[in-house]
Amino acid sequence: AQLAQSERLHRFLVDHSPDLVYALDEQGQFVFVNPRVVTLLGWRREELIGRPFTAIVHELDRVAAQQLVMRPAEHRELANVELRLLRRRDAQDPRPWVVTMVSAVGIYRDDEPAATPAGARCLGSYGVARDITERKRAEEMITFQALHDQLTGLPNRRLFKDHLDLALAQAARRGAKVGVMFIDLDRFKLVNDTYGHFEGDELLKSFAQRLRGCIRASDTVARSVVPIIPRGM
Repeated sequence: AQLAQSERLHRFLVDHSPDLVYALDEQGQFVFVNPRVVTLLGWRREELIGRPFTAIVHELDRVAAQQLVMRPAEHRELANVELRLLRRRDAQDPRPWVVTMVSAVGIYRDDEPAATPAGARCLGSYGVARDITERKRAEEMITFQALHDQLTGLPNRRLFKDHLDLALAQAARRGAKVGVMFIDLDRFKLVNDTYGHFEGDELLKSFAQRLRGCIRASDTVARSVVPIIPRGM
């Protein structure tokens, strides 16, 4: 009775986990996946049983996924890797994939002698995939705000200096030159005083958008409240 109760508890925890829980055999094919796969990726559980784990991994992440599958078997340790898992095409969620942090560990037979090679004892692996899409978006937003002007979306002083240093280094290597333009809006204070700061902000955003349309992909337009003086000028 205690064994049955313990099994029901573990089954409940796995089936109701907010994360995707799975198990793979020695060939890296699904032998178990919890119901979370339906809401997270749109796959039915029976569709995945017997299919390789890499079948639901973005093609650019499949090498990392294959290493994730093999690492627990070879090193007997927890492996963690960020993977984009593919959603089923007819799933209601329009996202083509979900960014996840996958943690995997090997499954071993405890009744075999310790001297047996680790590879022979490994029966497969099991893992947990956690949806980190929102966290990634937050990180990307923080990074963007750290390197861009919040009003116009243009690169800020820090990013401009990085681009300028790179352009100067490339120009020195090629024996070329770099052009730098300083652009100021005359009587901009009059716009703010006459029409208000909201209209002044709209003017800056519109002007920034027009500048973007006048440059090449390799050029940089930046906005800095503090004047930027390039090296050597």
